[in-house]
Amino acid sequence: MKTFKIVGAAIGYLLVYLLVMTVTTLLIRALVHDPAMKQFIRDNMVVVLLLANCLALLVYSVLFRLRGQNLFTFTGFVKTDRQTVMLVIPAGLSLGVSIFAVAHLNAVSANFPGIVQLTETVGNGGNLLLMILGSVLMGSLLEEILFRGILLQTFHKRFSLAVSIGLQALLFGLMLMNLPLVLFAALGAVVYGLVRVWGASMWASLITHMVSTTTLIVLYQVQGGSLSQTVIGSLLAVGVILLSACLWTLNRHAKRGSYAESQFNGS
Repeated sequence: MKTFKIVGAAIGYLLVYLLVMTVTTLLIRALVHDPAMKQFIRDNMVVVLLLANCLALLVYSVLFRLRGQNLFTFTGFVKTDRQTVMLVIPAGLSLGVSIFAVAHLNAVSANFPGIVQLTETVGNGGNLLLMILGSVLMGSLLEEILFRGILLQTFHKRFSLAVSIGLQALLFGLMLMNLPLVLFAALGAVVYGLVRVWGASMWASLITHMVSTTTLIVLYQVQGGSLSQTVIGSLLAVGVILLSACLWTLNRHAKRGSYAESQFNGS
């Protein structure tokens, strides 16, 4: 019975976000009549994301306040140490490079165009300032609070940390409703989940997420043309190796700091 209750609560939290996103989209369509503004929004869909994320954050804050809890305390926004910060910054950098490289592999562009479209939307989806506000800041914040915060903490009331990380990643991927995209997005969510746990703070995964998204945007902005597959392969190799090294070192740092599973900051 407890398992069904926990899973139901997690799905409920996710449905809140989907409802907010749907309502925001419908409101924009109903309230915006100027053709020029409509075209601007179509060219910069991150506007919808920015507004929806702000509204969703407000809704979650109110829901937790009604339960007598602080959203940021529940999700684990606690002080982190300098070494953790020095590890998660290159982790985010290498993850962003890896995502960029995967999207530019010929095999991926030929067989999984959805992955290419997704990364281009994040990295080159319109006005630069709006991408920074919508994707780097509010997008990263909302996704970390919801998936590595609310959902991870909720699942951990019933499941182990490993299973909880996998479940939040699965739900994150399923939002895209396309099998290749599900796997692609879920893999990134697993990385953020590991950083969240081993970093013992939401700040760790949030910094990683913001740096990776910023890296992806920068790479798309400075790309001067098509890159050779040799260059892409080299970027991917360097990114994966550096990311693996950062995660391994972060795990070692967590063990030295006695961040055991029992000490994970639950509700």
